[in-house]
Amino acid sequence: MLSFDLLEPGLGLSGRPASAADVEASPFKAVLNVCDFEQPRYERGLSSSIEVVRRPINDIYPVPLPYLTLATLELVDLRRRGVPTLVHCQAGRSRSPTIIALYWMARDGLDWDTALARVIACRSIVDPNPFFRSEHSRAAILSEARALMTGETGVLDRARARRAALVQRFLRRTADVAQEDDGWNLVDEGLAIGGSQAFGASLHEAGIREVVLVGDIEGDEALSTFPSDAPPMVHRLPGSTDAELRTASGAILALWQEARRAGRPICVLSGGDEASGTLAVCVALMAANGWDRATALWYLASRRATAWTHVGAIWFADRDLWPAATP
Repeated sequence: MLSFDLLEPGLGLSGRPASAADVEASPFKAVLNVCDFEQPRYERGLSSSIEVVRRPINDIYPVPLPYLTLATLELVDLRRRGVPTLVHCQAGRSRSPTIIALYWMARDGLDWDTALARVIACRSIVDPNPFFRSEHSRAAILSEARALMTGETGVLDRARARRAALVQRFLRRTADVAQEDDGWNLVDEGLAIGGSQAFGASLHEAGIREVVLVGDIEGDEALSTFPSDAPPMVHRLPGSTDAELRTASGAILALWQEARRAGRPICVLSGGDEASGTLAVCVALMAANGWDRATALWYLASRRATAWTHVGAIWFADRDLWPAATP
């Protein structure tokens, strides 16, 4: 039997149902699944009378704004249509409570802490990932949710299109040409990122003739490993303060755009823990695409796994770096 918590009439919260029979025996006529990227077992054989909406989000790292927005809007739509809805993730502890809290914030004018406390009062194990607790793009989500609540159904269509476009861009990116041990990765068309140990010969082989050094790279190890008869063009940018990083991100964006027009890639390198280069590239991606920081970081770190090492500096720091997020 499905174990769930009824938060209000027609709205339940649970972990992943075990079977179709569990769902059909429940009082819900719709399921909002925010954890499964592939069809879960309980969906197989489920009656067509049960509406299933799958809008998965990740529970380990910051979630792209189009993903988080759409999951929230799908709940708004189901509740607006009066469909008794079960919201679930893996354990009903982090992702699904976050979506419900955002829904209540939009509908009832609550702040995050009050909305979350209301969920916890019904389900004591609720404990959203800190990345959800510190969501810096919440205002954009609430604005769209409230618009949908007032009948602007085009908001939902546009949100679905934005998420689909982001997925397609992610899937169609140029393949990363770096080897695992080469110390750098191609994160987008014409833009690579790496650390001080990046192998210059590998960068040269990939057609990179222009390198941007952010911050202090002691010894310029990467530069010393380029072919001696083909040194790269080098741009040195300070990156110790927020003002310097803002300047660096703007310079990187301009160099990247110019390089793309010319059909040649550039590589951003930084020393130590790579934090300065990661921050500068993250901000450049935000500015280039109108992304929030979660989307930019997700896009960057999907190619350069070490970027997650610096997620705290990028995500939690209240820094004067971030362009305003757009829906």
